[in-house]
Amino acid sequence: MYQSTQQSTNSAKSFLHLDALRDNVTAETVVIEAAAGEITQRGVRVTNGAVILQLITEVQNASDPVQIDVLLNALKIVVGMTPGEEERWAYFNW
Repeated sequence: MYQSTQQSTNSAKSFLHLDALRDNVTAETVVIEAAAGEITQRGVRVTNGAVILQLITEVQNASDPVQIDVLLNALKIVVGMTPGEEERWAYFNW
């Protein structure tokens, strides 16, 4: 089980290009990795779209303004790594 979880996490990191962010570990990268982990635990393939939906769900359920800010910043990072999504999300006042 440990090896499977580790492989899933590694594939999630590679897919989300988090390796590029590894040197700059922030609250946002931790949140993105946690979202990818939750998706993996559900047995769903980790994609940028799945992470975006997970983060939106977490924003909707959060009440702490600081946590909401971290989640929105994480969402910006994932959207920025998703080809073609920049225009779709441009209308949000980030």
